[in-house]
Amino acid sequence: MSWSEPAHHARFSITMSTERTLIRIAGELDSLSVAALIHRLPGPEECAAQVVLDLSRVTFCGLAGVDLLLELYYRATDASRQLVLQAANSSVLRTVRLSRDPMAAQIVRSCAAGHRLSHHPDHAVLVAALALALRITEAPLGNAQACDHGNGTLRIVGQRGFARPFLSFFETVSDRESACGVAAQDRSPVYVEEISNSPLFAGTAAADVLHEVPVGAVASLPVLGPTSTVIGVISLHHSGPSHWPYEQRRMLASLARSAGRLCSRSGA
Repeated sequence: MSWSEPAHHARFSITMSTERTLIRIAGELDSLSVAALIHRLPGPEECAAQVVLDLSRVTFCGLAGVDLLLELYYRATDASRQLVLQAANSSVLRTVRLSRDPMAAQIVRSCAAGHRLSHHPDHAVLVAALALALRITEAPLGNAQACDHGNGTLRIVGQRGFARPFLSFFETVSDRESACGVAAQDRSPVYVEEISNSPLFAGTAAADVLHEVPVGAVASLPVLGPTSTVIGVISLHHSGPSHWPYEQRRMLASLARSAGRLCSRSGA
């Protein structure tokens, strides 16, 4: 997937097919970025009958961002297109709720319904595994994600050291543009020693967020159940480039296996 060049801290990507047009937006939706985006996004007449909008990578949404969302909805309706908000994190939905436009409430209901992940005993196991992994690696940053088996999406259930932009961007992950996403889809650990030189992050919106934290190295370990079902992912982060020694990798692999066994006992 190819992302546009940044426009006032926002990027977008477009995937076209005969049946649908997928528009993904990442970064900050403030008045400056919205003014730039509105002239660069395709018009409804250029899109397929269904236009899918993914805002899951938006880290900030102001009222200008809500106005953009509503304008896209009404423009699509006027052009006899169906616009579907596929994903948006909780901070974006909170801002949309502030609008008095009746369409805003409908947008929130339809999107929020697909992003609920109820608490499960496995979450406590994943958070405990994260704490041990941080001690093993002495990494200052980390997060634990649980897998929603209904749609294969990863959602953060525990973290240490991160501020809101990172947590908003990675609140849900369903693609391969991050170490955790690749680890979950391949069911195999991913070790990145220097993010700035990694092909995994080259040209992605994720690289922008990690640069700002900053994060220079990441390790992501899938936690698997007895039938190789992905229960979650544990990720560790260093602020600069860092080597992940063999002994650490061995201990982390053992920790992930133990967490998987504990999760299976708790009803995974």
